[in-house]
Parts: sequence; C-alpha cells; structure tokens
Amino acid sequence: MSKDAKNVPALRFKGYSDAWEKRKLAEVAEINPKSEIPETFRYIDLESVKGSAIINSRSETRQTAPSRAQRTARIGDVFYQTVRPYQRNNVIFLLRTTEPYVFSSGYAQLRSLVNPFFILYLVQTDNFVNRVLNRATGTSYPAINPTHLSNIPVWIPQSFSEQKRVGQLLRRLDNLITATQHKIDALEQAKKALLQCLFDQSWRFKGYSDPWEKRKLKELGDTYSGLSGKTKEDFGHGEARYVTYMNVFTNPVADPVGTETTEIDTRQNEVKKNDVFFTTSSETPGEVGMSSVWPIETKNVYLNSFCFGYRILNQSSLNFLFIAQQMRSPSFRKRIIVLA
Repeated sequence: MSKDAKNVPALRFKGYSDAWEKRKLAEVAEINPKSEIPETFRYIDLESVKGSAIINSRSETRQTAPSRAQRTARIGDVFYQTVRPYQRNNVIFLLRTTEPYVFSSGYAQLRSLVNPFFILYLVQTDNFVNRVLNRATGTSYPAINPTHLSNIPVWIPQSFSEQKRVGQLLRRLDNLITATQHKIDALEQAKKALLQCLFDQSWRFKGYSDPWEKRKLKELGDTYSGLSGKTKEDFGHGEARYVTYMNVFTNPVADPVGTETTEIDTRQNEVKKNDVFFTTSSETPGEVGMSSVWPIETKNVYLNSFCFGYRILNQSSLNFLFIAQQMRSPSFRKRIIVLA
C-alpha cells in the first residue's frame, strides 16, 4: 500500500507506525441493522441531538410514533445525522436503561465493527462531512441516502488499540468541553439575574442612594440610517468597511473585526465611537431591536442596511459600557419587544 498523507497520519501516538487502511464505511460499520421496534420507547428525532449529546426525548408507542421511528438503539451504536449533515449532530448511544430508545430514520445507525468512539469522531471530520455533502441531494434540507453513505471511503488504523486511543482522547476532550459549557451556562444565568437586579434597581452598590433619572432616548441623542441605495455588487471590495448585522445582533459591544468591505461613499453615515446600533428586524419579535455599542474611533466605516444607529449628543454624561448592558437588560428588552 502506498503511504500517502491520508493513510499515514502526521500526528500519531507513540508505538504506532503502520499505515491506516482505506475501507468503505460499510466495511467498518453495519449500516441500519434490522431491528424490531418495541411496543413502548423513548423517541429521538432530529431536534433531540445537539453536538454529541441527547438533549431531549419523548415517550411513544408503536401506535403513536411517526413512521420515521425505525432505528432501535443498542449500546455502542453511532447515530449519524443524514439530514443537514453539516450540523454534525451525531451521537454514540451509551444510556444503560431498561427503557428502549428508537431513533428517527433521519439518522443512519452505524453498528461499529471497529472501535465505536473512533467511528463517532471519524464521521465528524471535515474530510468525511465534505464527502457526504458532495453526495447529498436537496437544497433546503440536503440529505444522503444509506447506499451512498455506505460507499464513502474512510481510513482506519489496523490496530484496534490505536483506534481505541484516538477515540478515548477525543472523548476526554468532549467531556471537558461539556463541563466547560455547563460553567458558561451557569455564568450566563448569573449575568441574566444581575442584569435584572441592577437595572430595575433592586440591588445597588454600596454608597449610592440617589434615584436614577428617567429619560427618553430622543432627549439624549439622534438616530441615523444604515447603508442605503446599495446592491450586492457594491460589497466584497473597496477601501471602506461596514458593521455586519450579526456583529450587532450578537455583541453588546460590537467587535471591530466583525466588518466587511465596501466602497467609500460620502453619502452614507459614518459610525463614530460610542454610537449605539439597533437591529430593525429578525425572525421573531423577541429578537428585534438587539443593540450594540461601537467601541473605537474609525473612518469610512458604515452600518449595514438592516440596522440603524443612535448617537448620544452629550457623551461625557454617560458611560457607554453601562449603555451597552442596559439596552440588553430584561427591563429594556421588554419595552423593545412590544414595539416589534
């Protein structure tokens, strides 16, 4: 066998030097093994898996379950999302429970003939996903059928112990990511609670007792529009930049890196340091009017056409980190949402 970059990995555990073998996926995993659907079970659909974790399931019976309920899980089975495979929501089934689990036919059930954790991480590599997408059909919901999936070439270590070590290493990293995500989620909840308490003034720092002033935004500043009179040919080139919609939507303080190119146009409104941006629309009312503060002084930077800007006139009177958080606080968001 010729030793190319794919069958002799550049990064290996010590003690392994044999070339990896090129196989078809169907040669290393039985795909969609036949199984009897139990009378009652927990059902896993395409929305039940996020990343490599089962986040929810629902109780079903043969009579109530949708026709897609076809894959009865066995411990060690890998379930590969064949619909929208680029989402990489794939899971290895490890639940030790007396209650059976059945997965949707939107997953390919892979019963590994090698180390199952190796298979789980193999099917999430860019190389594998790109091969799947090249064989997928459909535009809105691209999907691959089991026959095409089974013929995708993969590279497998000849040694089962090397397969196991690769799988174990990546599993440890997954567990670390999960633990870190739990901490992030807890911090997000703590921040949400603090936003509520601080901005409805139920909690204050020691030494402050003066009442807050109630003002209307129009008393403090003026609004301006984002880019106008542009077509798609006006973007992707030029010496100017514009702040993207997602930069505003995602960040209380806008990221200066989150800009894209356009041509200089003196007819447009340039953004200035401490300007506040608001999104004008979104898919749901609860996401309309998300705000972001621009943190630096720049030239020839504009705002995208799906947002508008707000400039406070007396900038010395306000702290803009305060503004950035206040306008994302629960109390302020409630006032925005009713206007959507």
